[in-house]
Amino acid sequence: MLVARSTDHGATWEDPVSLNRDESPNAFNDKNAITADPNDSDFVYAVWDLVVSPPSGNQNQQAFENAIAFAGDPLIARTTDGGETWEPARRIFRAGVIAQTIGNQIAVLPDNDEFDGELINVMTLIRGTRNDQGTRGTHIAVIRSSDHGATWDKKETIVDRFFRGIVIDPDSPLPAGVVASHRTGDINAEIAVDRTTGAVYLVWQDSRFGPRSSIAFSQSLDGGVTWSAPIKVNQTPDLANNLNEQAFTPMVQVLDDGTVGVSYYDFRSNTADNGATTPTEAFVAHCHAASEDCSVAASWGDEVAVTDAPFDSRRAPVARGFFLGDYVGLGQNGTAFFPFFTVTTATDPANIVTREVSQ
Repeated sequence: MLVARSTDHGATWEDPVSLNRDESPNAFNDKNAITADPNDSDFVYAVWDLVVSPPSGNQNQQAFENAIAFAGDPLIARTTDGGETWEPARRIFRAGVIAQTIGNQIAVLPDNDEFDGELINVMTLIRGTRNDQGTRGTHIAVIRSSDHGATWDKKETIVDRFFRGIVIDPDSPLPAGVVASHRTGDINAEIAVDRTTGAVYLVWQDSRFGPRSSIAFSQSLDGGVTWSAPIKVNQTPDLANNLNEQAFTPMVQVLDDGTVGVSYYDFRSNTADNGATTPTEAFVAHCHAASEDCSVAASWGDEVAVTDAPFDSRRAPVARGFFLGDYVGLGQNGTAFFPFFTVTTATDPANIVTREVSQ
């Protein structure tokens, strides 16, 4: 796991620094995320998953997941001097055996009398056998730190059960000879913090709303201690072919006035052609938190299309499915959102674009 620093706004870069190196073929560093502390530029937090597989060499997937030696804990490396040096990588949470976390991501609360710059790390928590407080299975969870990431909660806070929204081709079954469906960011939750109020927002793909994958949203107004019940926020219309209602790969961001935006793709323009094409579009939905309760689904009526026209996601590269990417982002400049998303063309299967989206 490497990190590189630029001190001239990205024009040039220093040589990479190794945060963690594993010689063992049984160690897999995955799903890295990095967060610069907006309250203190000396602090930067890099977090990722270290999945350790059994040393037996058994490549069978079922044996891998059920071996007593299987584990996948989150690691952190941090700098306290603006990237001049980095502390050794260390575990910040132990999921247990036959268990793991994935998609760890750190957000920073405002530095004020109420929140004092605390950190929140969101993760997908997967437990195969251990059942502490009924947590066997898959959950969205958070842990917190009150000392710039030096120490962390030993016990996770559960946001909710994670009913993973796995996207399938809307023209199911797949045509003869086609083995790939759509690969999305279905394992990761995304997090954003309102820098003024300290409200924390989470989004993820969830199947509880039907028919397959919708965008779930939960918020915390007390620094991640308690969370609202998940609601569906994507505005995908009800369709006769309900597999066209699948929404996926959400991102979340907050503007200076408290407006919350969530970006996602969906298949609402798909037409039945036996899987020859899959017209796909990208959208941003809004909630105005200053005047609306964003934990209520009715507050999410505003939606903007960010693609000029549907594109065929079947042109995307195949990586265990047609893959538009799961590390896309949603930026903001204080007054507008800037979604980053993929649009395929006949000559470019992975064209990454952005555009400004006003409220």
